[in-house]
Amino acid sequence: MLLVVIAGGVVRATGSGMGCPDWPKCFDCYIPPTNVTQLPTNYQEKYVSKRINKNKRLVRLLESIGYPTLAYQVKNDTSILLPEVFNPYKTWCEYVNRILGVIAGLFMLSTLLFSCFYFKYNKSVFLLASFNLILVLLQAWIGSVVVSTNLMPWMITIHMVLALALLAVAILIYFILSKSFCSVPSDVRLPVLMLIICLLITVYQIVIGTHVREEVDAVATHFKYLPRVNWLAKVGYSYVLHRVFALLVLLSAVWLYLRAERFQFGIIRNYVCWNFRLIFLQLMVGLFLASNALPPVLQILHLLIACVLFCVQFYLLLFSIGMYRLNSQNS
Repeated sequence: MLLVVIAGGVVRATGSGMGCPDWPKCFDCYIPPTNVTQLPTNYQEKYVSKRINKNKRLVRLLESIGYPTLAYQVKNDTSILLPEVFNPYKTWCEYVNRILGVIAGLFMLSTLLFSCFYFKYNKSVFLLASFNLILVLLQAWIGSVVVSTNLMPWMITIHMVLALALLAVAILIYFILSKSFCSVPSDVRLPVLMLIICLLITVYQIVIGTHVREEVDAVATHFKYLPRVNWLAKVGYSYVLHRVFALLVLLSAVWLYLRAERFQFGIIRNYVCWNFRLIFLQLMVGLFLASNALPPVLQILHLLIACVLFCVQFYLLLFSIGMYRLNSQNS
């Protein structure tokens, strides 16, 4: 799943999100073309027309479930009408991203099949695996909407949040099956409420970071001749909020480190130390990004570290919840 996140980051950093203007195929092919001569002369109008028809259905769906404002935004977004010029590098970048998504989906399906063996002993594993497969299908549909809406910003944010949800469910399945907390001394645990707060801060920081990235894309589109080094200066309050929450994330890491310092047992200490290292590394990458005109490679690294950090904090939370339940059963 993290490979899919990396691939998505590469797509965003290289501006390849519309490398394939249709979905699930790419230019109506299972293996996309490598040269514009392989496409019909009217390919731009053809795929714009397909997007318009698909978005009409999306508008009706949003209106039917009570989101008229979002429906209005999709209906009146003129960027959807802009045709995409074929670029073989961007096309294949997006295509590889989709292939990795399909492979991740197959792994989720295999997890569901294997979970059937646990159904008699632990129904939660089967239910979680089923839920994760549903999330994968939903993520694929959201991906198709991202394409049809020409990378509409709020759809990209939903795409990112669903990726985190997929990671969380996969980690939860692993945690239930491993039961590694059962051999841990009973006093080795962190306050669950504070761990939840730390995790929520991190998730919100990731969402804000996604929004900052969307605003940077908008600046790059609207100020075509503005030097890349000045893009962040044009971003609104979300960038200020992103920096403020970076400090909160760092403070939460320091708090966790101080709480875990007294533990002699390795698992908690190791995860807390990795949490601190990842946050420190993330801050350094963020500072370098801001001061060096947003290098694409560091954008991808920034996203990857954020997702790994989420995984570490979520596992810490599950570990402490498991310890509390084990202690309550033994008491």
